[in-house]
Amino acid sequence: FDCKLLFNAHVSAIKNKSLAVFGMIKRNCSDFRDPLALKCLYTSLVRSLLEYAPLIWDHNNVGHTDQLEKVQNKALRFICHKCNIQRTPHSGYDNILKLLNLQSLKVRRHLSYNTFLTKLLNNEIDDSFLLSQLNFKVKNHYTRNNHLFYIPHSSKNYMSYDPINILMSLGNTKLFLKKNIECIIMYYYYVRYVYVISNWQNFL
Repeated sequence: FDCKLLFNAHVSAIKNKSLAVFGMIKRNCSDFRDPLALKCLYTSLVRSLLEYAPLIWDHNNVGHTDQLEKVQNKALRFICHKCNIQRTPHSGYDNILKLLNLQSLKVRRHLSYNTFLTKLLNNEIDDSFLLSQLNFKVKNHYTRNNHLFYIPHSSKNYMSYDPINILMSLGNTKLFLKKNIECIIMYYYYVRYVYVISNWQNFL
């Protein structure tokens, strides 16, 4: 447990463990020439380690992101070398990612948060406690602010590391609102109903 919520030791540990597993793949699969087979080995044995429970430890720290992306980039270079895929030295990895139908780890983490929040709101994840921690923003008058959730202000950065705040920040993005509009409307009216019932005397 990291009392400062930095998770430096944790990120280093999963990086080292992933590199160890990748080293095992390199030693035992040196004769492989099929990019799909190597991709399957990487995604199932290495990437799964890099992506375990990121909502807890991922804080958009540039150093952490670079450490983990270097592991994937190393795997991409290995696949290119074994399968004779041309890549300009010291160039980016976007073309290789597209060729192998892969995404950067950062993009995949954000997609996983989106999926988690969507399932939580749709009751596919049955966790009433987590759902109760989401601060739905109920407006009593019209404003141009269309945020779905209210995120309490804090003078300390550590509050932005809170997984609930990360989820609510994601829920306030236009992309999430667009993809989950029906579910959001349902929850908005439900929360509005609860608000009116609990404050009915103020409306008399």
